[in-house]
Amino acid sequence: MKAKNVFVSILMIIMLISIGCKSVYMRTGYLALRDEKDPDKALENFKKELELHPDNAEAYMFIAKIYGQKDDYTKAYENAQQAEKYGWDKKEIDMLYKTIWAKSHNKGITEYNAENYDKALEHFDLAITIFPDSVKSEKMKAATLVKLNKEKDAMAIYTKIAEKYPNDTSSRIQLGNYYAKEKDYQNAVKYYKQAVDIEPENSTILYNLAISYSNLKQTDNAIEFYKKALEYEPDNTDILFNIAALYFEKKTDTGYQEAIEFYRRILNLKPQNLKAIKYLCFCYVNIRDYENLAKYAKKWIELEPDNIEPYDYVIPALYKIGNEAEAKEYFDRKNKLGEQK
Repeated sequence: MKAKNVFVSILMIIMLISIGCKSVYMRTGYLALRDEKDPDKALENFKKELELHPDNAEAYMFIAKIYGQKDDYTKAYENAQQAEKYGWDKKEIDMLYKTIWAKSHNKGITEYNAENYDKALEHFDLAITIFPDSVKSEKMKAATLVKLNKEKDAMAIYTKIAEKYPNDTSSRIQLGNYYAKEKDYQNAVKYYKQAVDIEPENSTILYNLAISYSNLKQTDNAIEFYKKALEYEPDNTDILFNIAALYFEKKTDTGYQEAIEFYRRILNLKPQNLKAIKYLCFCYVNIRDYENLAKYAKKWIELEPDNIEPYDYVIPALYKIGNEAEAKEYFDRKNKLGEQK
């Protein structure tokens, strides 16, 4: 007989002896799994074994694995704990814990995506029970709580994560978003600023920080962070408008001049942008630049030919620069427009 065949035969004998040494319920359960592929029968027998021997770590381990296969992760975890309590191999227990955590966490994500938030929460709670330091599960639990309209509970989790992990950006963004929504702009600034310190090139965080500063009437800080956001999104017209508006609100000649720069940048990107054209007119009338006032008031009329308002800018501007004939022409057009209305 070849050595390999002898070795296999010895292994078979050892396995049979091992099975034979077990109780009838353990043997039946084991064979139900191995030969009959019947986990329910196996589970029934392992439970009967525990009625006789409640400290049988191996039976608990089999039960834990079966429940894991059945996607009942809570019972899988509870039985794994019992197996650990009664002395089962720690390495195998830890591997099982990791498997249960991963399955429960992933099941939670599946339920979350299906908008089954109560079920998702159960799975994330179990995952956190298994591994309390799992940031992934903590964040998903917080996101689920938000969906369940339990935002304060969610923010408590994000706050704990932010305190524990100095370089975690997402928790700080969530806290900033929450406080901004609650109009608590001091705290919004606090968390957005922390997030910016971690990711200084994140234009979205810079933008949100600028908005919060603006709501606190800290205009210079708002402009500073809008401009930083603009470095990464130079063609973002929302940012350009917001900067221009802040300069415009200063109501100084310097402020109007700065606002003009950004309104013109918008028109370079979108030449027909009516809002930018209107505000250029407002700026130019305030700094008494009648040449440009006439130029942009005409553009305004081109876009809104039935609107009387731009005529009130173009007519005096044309008179101021000595174009009386053209001013009279626009004056007549305004009167006709008024008659039509």
